[in-house]
Amino acid sequence: IASALHTEMPWMAPVTERVWHDLRASVRRGDAAPRIRPFLLVGPPGIGKSHWARLLGSELQVPTRVVEAPNEPASFSVIGSQKGWRDAGPGKPLESILASGTANPVIVVDEIEKAGSVHSSRGQSYDLSESLLPLLERSTAARWECPYFRVKFDMSWITWVLTANSLRGLSAPFLSRCPPLE
Repeated sequence: IASALHTEMPWMAPVTERVWHDLRASVRRGDAAPRIRPFLLVGPPGIGKSHWARLLGSELQVPTRVVEAPNEPASFSVIGSQKGWRDAGPGKPLESILASGTANPVIVVDEIEKAGSVHSSRGQSYDLSESLLPLLERSTAARWECPYFRVKFDMSWITWVLTANSLRGLSAPFLSRCPPLE
């Protein structure tokens, strides 16, 4: 897998090497499926960050779902929303898992630094990067409760690849769970 990624996109060697190490560790642990830690690809527009992420899903032979963060200003598209909201439903990662029957899809959140946040009339904030925090931490992702179904799901098998053109606007807690790779 790492060889195919490197052959296709050699300029992405640092991230390919990181994935290679995660894949090797997953095999050593005897994981039921590949486990790759979340990471943030940071670099200028047009270098192939999103293409590399899609290629990873293809090489892993798992479904890949892309969330365009600038088009999704709130967390609802990833996390989902509670019944009672007009457009209530599960988030795109859970939709992908349920539709494919695959617990370890690659979820790409493209241009995360450009996602805005929505504030309710009651002062609640629905920020995409902050809402991702429980899903990026393996221990909390393993017992994550979907706000729509109100049922716990094991989301710890998801491979999270986030992309950004810069780190501007991304919080320290987010960056600690999703280390940037340039």
